[in-house]
Amino acid sequence: MMRSRLPLSYLHRSALLTSALALAITATPDQARAQLQTARLIKDANTLSPNTAYNPNITWASATGSQRVVFPMQTFANGTELWVTDGKAKGTRLLKDLIPGPGSSSPQQPTSFGTGTTKKTALLVNRVSTGDQIWITDGTEAGTTRLLENSLPGYQSSTNLLVGTPAGFFFEEINSSRTDDSHELFFSDGTVAGTRSLNPLASDHHTPISDPSAYATATGDSWCYFVANDKEVWRSNGTVAGTTKITTFTTGTPISITVAADRLFITSQLSAGGLQLFVCPIAGGDPVKVGPPDATTWNQMLVIALHDDAFFIAVDGSSNRTLWTSDGTAAGTRRITLMSPDQTTESKITLALNSWKDAIYFSTYHNDIGYELWRTDGTTAGTFPFRAFPPPDSLPVYTDMREFGDSLYFDLTDPYGFEHLWRTRGTSGSTQVVGKSPAFNNPYGLDPLLTNTDTAAFFITGQVQSAIALSMVRSNGGATQLTKSEKSNSSGVPLHPAEGAPFDMLNGLLLAFVKTGLTHELWQMNPDGSKSKAIWKVPTTQLGIQGSVSFRGHLGSSLLFTVDNPGAKHQVWITDGTKKGTLQLADTGSGYAADFVKAGSNYYFAVNYNDEAATTGLWKTNGTPAGTSKVASTDGTTPRPKPGELVALGDVAYALTGPTLWRSDGTAAGTVALKSDWYGQSTDAAAYLSVVAGKLHFTVKTGTLQYLWQSDGTAAGTVAVTPAVDFDAGSMGPAFDLGGAAIFQGDRIQPAPFLWRLDATGTAPVAPYVIGRRVNYWITYSDRQVVAGNQFFYCGIQDGDAELWATDGTANGTRLVKNIYPGTASTSAQSSNPAHLVAAGNLVYFTATDEEHGTELWRSDGTEAGTVLVSDIDPGPESSNPQALRVLGSKLYFTANRRTIGRELYSVDLP
Repeated sequence: MMRSRLPLSYLHRSALLTSALALAITATPDQARAQLQTARLIKDANTLSPNTAYNPNITWASATGSQRVVFPMQTFANGTELWVTDGKAKGTRLLKDLIPGPGSSSPQQPTSFGTGTTKKTALLVNRVSTGDQIWITDGTEAGTTRLLENSLPGYQSSTNLLVGTPAGFFFEEINSSRTDDSHELFFSDGTVAGTRSLNPLASDHHTPISDPSAYATATGDSWCYFVANDKEVWRSNGTVAGTTKITTFTTGTPISITVAADRLFITSQLSAGGLQLFVCPIAGGDPVKVGPPDATTWNQMLVIALHDDAFFIAVDGSSNRTLWTSDGTAAGTRRITLMSPDQTTESKITLALNSWKDAIYFSTYHNDIGYELWRTDGTTAGTFPFRAFPPPDSLPVYTDMREFGDSLYFDLTDPYGFEHLWRTRGTSGSTQVVGKSPAFNNPYGLDPLLTNTDTAAFFITGQVQSAIALSMVRSNGGATQLTKSEKSNSSGVPLHPAEGAPFDMLNGLLLAFVKTGLTHELWQMNPDGSKSKAIWKVPTTQLGIQGSVSFRGHLGSSLLFTVDNPGAKHQVWITDGTKKGTLQLADTGSGYAADFVKAGSNYYFAVNYNDEAATTGLWKTNGTPAGTSKVASTDGTTPRPKPGELVALGDVAYALTGPTLWRSDGTAAGTVALKSDWYGQSTDAAAYLSVVAGKLHFTVKTGTLQYLWQSDGTAAGTVAVTPAVDFDAGSMGPAFDLGGAAIFQGDRIQPAPFLWRLDATGTAPVAPYVIGRRVNYWITYSDRQVVAGNQFFYCGIQDGDAELWATDGTANGTRLVKNIYPGTASTSAQSSNPAHLVAAGNLVYFTATDEEHGTELWRSDGTEAGTVLVSDIDPGPESSNPQALRVLGSKLYFTANRRTIGRELYSVDLP
C-alpha cells in the first residue's frame, strides 16, 4: 500500500540514514491503573478446531547468495516477520524479528541485487508513525541489517523499491508535501556509504530529473533505464555522473521500456489515444517508430525481448489479442499467425509471454481445441503448438512461467479449481505434472515458482488461504512442504445484530449464547464464567448455520431474545434461565424484530425489512405468547416505525413512520397518530426520535431545510422549536440529553455539521465553527456517542482525523480529549475512529485504533491523561475488535477476537 512521505533528500541523507532507536515507553500512573483492568476471558466456549487455520501470509520468497531463501510468514508470537529456509523443514526458521514482539514488520517489495555468492535482497518495512525502513539480508541473521530509516512519519511520505542490478538497487521516495509530488530517485549498493540520491530535491538547487517512472533493466546489466520529465528516457548506472538522458520523445509520452541487447523498445501513449512502438539505440539517439502499421490501432501492449528482437501482444480497439515481433525496423515489425495446418480459424493468445533460451513460450485457446502451449522463434516454421489440453478436460493454463534447471515451470488448473505444478522443456513428451506435487490454490496470483537456488525451487502450496505453505521442488521432481500453518480454536460467540448482545445478566447469573460447531446453545454461568452449563439448545431448523441470536431486554424475571435465520424465519423468545422457561413468543416471518423499548409492563418492538403485511409494523409483548401481538389503532391501522425510530416516554411508546408521529399504550384506543401535517408538503418527513428532559425531540425535513421539533406526547403539545432555526436538510441527527439540554448535530452555512444545544435559553451552537472541524457523520449511530456524568463524548473530526471529543455543553468545555492515532485525511493516515462508546459512571469505555495495538479497548474520564488503553487483548498491532460492550453489575462485558481462540466473551472489573 502506498502512502505519501517526505523524500530522503541527498543533502540531508546523512541525518536520516540512522541506526534503529530503542524506544523506552514508561507508563503514566493513569496508564498503569488502566492496565490493572486486565481483560479476563470468561470462557473459551468453543475449543473445536475451525475449518481453516491461521493464515501464514506467505506472499513472496527471494533467494540469496548463501543458497538460502528468505520469505515473510505470520505467526501468533511474532506477527508477519522475516523467515529463512535452507530447503529443509528443520532448517526453516525465523530469521529476524524486524519489529520485536507480536507486532508485524510485514516485509515487502523484495528486490534482489548482486550476483553469485554476493546476492542479497532489499526489503521494505512500512511504519506509519516512525517512517519506512529499508533492510538488507544475505540470508543470515548477522547479515540482516537495517540500511536506513526515514526520520519522518510514514503518513507524510512513501518509499518504493524499484529494480536490482549486479551493482545494487534503485529505490524512490515520494514527497507528498511538495505541490508537484515529486519522486526522488536513489541508488544503493546495500551500504549506508554507498547510498546516494540521483536527483536531489533540496529547495536550494534545481533537479534535472522530475518524476522518474517505468524502470527497466536487463539480466546481468548494471544499467537502469527509466522515463523522466514526462517525455524523456534516461539511464543510470547508480552514479550521479552516470545518470544521463539518452533521448526525448516528440510523439506521445513514453510509458514502458524493454531492453533488447543493444537497443530499447519503448511504448508511447498518444494524447488522442492508442499506443505506438519505438526503438532507439541503448546508448542514446532519436526514437524511430516501428509500429503499428497504418490503419492498425493498438490500445494495450505487452512487450518482452528475445536476444535483440521484441515480441509483444497487441490489443486493438475490439479487444482482439494478436502476437507480433519486431527486429527494430518498421518493415521487420510483423504479426505472427497462430494457426496449425489443420486449423481453419486462428487460436487466441492469452495475456502472458515467456522468453526462454531461443524461443518465446505462451498459451492459446481455441473453441475446438481447448488450451495449448506454444513456442515461437519468430519464424513460420518455428511457431507451433507442442502440447494440447483438449475438451472436455481442457484446463486453464497459467502461463507465467519460471525457469529452473532444464525446464520451465507453470500452473495448470484442474476441473475442481485447484492448481498443479507442471514443467516443460518445449516438447509434448516433456510437458508433465511435477511428481508428488500437491494440488494448491494460488491466492495471491503469484508466479508458479517464487524463486530458486542452484539446486531447488520454491513455490506456494495449500488448497485454502489459511493452509498456505512454502514448499520446495528439486530439479529431479518431488515436492517437500517446509512450513506449517498454526492452528486456532473456533469462535464461541455467535453472530448477533449490532444493537443487541449474545449475553446478559439474570438473577445474578450470566446467560450467554454459545456457538458449539453447527449448533447454538444457551449457557448459564457465574459472572466469572465458572460453573457453566448448557440449559437450552437453539433448534437448528429455526436458526440455520448463518443465523444470529441476541438478548433484547429484561421483562420481569426473564430475558427477551431474538432468533434470526436470514432469508427464512425470525422469532422473538423469552427465558427465565431454565429449559422449561424458554418459550417462543412470536414468529415474525421474514421480518427482523428490532428497536426493543420498555414502556409500562410491555416491551414494544418494530418488525421491518419485509413485505409481509401480517407481521410488518409495531408489536408489543408482556412476556407471554398470548400477550404478544401487533399493535393497531381502532380503525385497524398498524404503525410501521422506521428503523431506529421507536422510543418510550413514561408508560407509552412513540414511533415515527416517516410522515407521521404515533403513540401507543398497547391498546387500540391508545394507539393514535399525533401528527402528520408538518409544513403542508407531501414530502415532509420526520426522523431522529429521541427523549430529552421528559420530552420527545425529533427533526422534520421540508424541501431543502430541516427543523427541530418537540412533543409532550399530545397532539397539541407537538410543536416546532421556537424561535425556529433552519438547518440544511440531511445535516441533523438525534438529540442527546446532557443535564436536561438537548445536544444535536446540524449545519447551516458551514460546509460540515457541528454540535448545537437546545435549552431554556434557545438554540445555539455549542462552540464557534472552526474550519476543518466537524462532527463525524457516523455520530447518528448510537455507538459513536454517549453521555457519561456531565459530559457528552463523541467521535469528532479535526482536519480529517477522527478522534475522541467531549463537551459539557459550553464552548470552553468542547475539546479534543486525546489524539490517539495522529494524522489527517490529507496525509492518508489512519484515525483512531472511536466507536462502541458505553458509559460506566463518569467514565466512557470505547474501542479505538492505533498503530501499536490495532483496534482494542480504551477508556476515558474526559482528560487526556485519563484516556488510556485498557487492555491489548490480542497483543501487538493485531486487532481484537471488541464488540457488544455492556455494563452488567460491577463489570464491563464484551466480546473480542484473539487469533488463537477466536471471538469469545471477556470482562473488565469497573473501578
